[in-house]
Amino acid sequence: VRAHPAGAARNVPAGTSATARASGPALTLSAVLRTVGDCPVLRSPALRAILREFMGAELRWLRLPEAMRNDESLIPRGFASCGSASRYIARLCREEGIPATTRIGWLVGLPDLVHAWVEVEDEDGVTKVIDPTFVLLSEVVPGANPMLRDPGIAFRTNRLIPTALGVGADVASHTCAAGHVPHVTTTLDLLG
Repeated sequence: VRAHPAGAARNVPAGTSATARASGPALTLSAVLRTVGDCPVLRSPALRAILREFMGAELRWLRLPEAMRNDESLIPRGFASCGSASRYIARLCREEGIPATTRIGWLVGLPDLVHAWVEVEDEDGVTKVIDPTFVLLSEVVPGANPMLRDPGIAFRTNRLIPTALGVGADVASHTCAAGHVPHVTTTLDLLG
């Protein structure tokens, strides 16, 4: 990720947990993402049981106000955002002894949308991604890709720019002079 606060470029090392910050007229971020074509299967029976429980909970996805986005107490009430669902699943995994953490990044193609998911260490020792939110979205989007219905592989169908930050962190912040409201826009440039 490369942060360009007010025109001065600064490289942010891969895997960093730094938040891009700027004050002044602009903050621009650019990133190069390398993808691979693997599709690891979730092996742990306990992990698969957690996902079955989540998928059977008849949840509805909601884009919530920022103050509520990461509140996992919404799950028992039947509502989930990507942040609340990720925190909920990560907690259930840790209660079962499965190492898990939440991650956030930008969802490419949906302007200015930060997305959250869970990374777990499966019983084969491999870190795998679980994306519970796209399972919920696939149920309300006509003609959704069937791969989105499996939280273990839904992540593979998305274009995400990941960070090393967990749910609740800020991927970027921007402050303006008093009385000015920051305006956010996203521009996507295709690379080669």
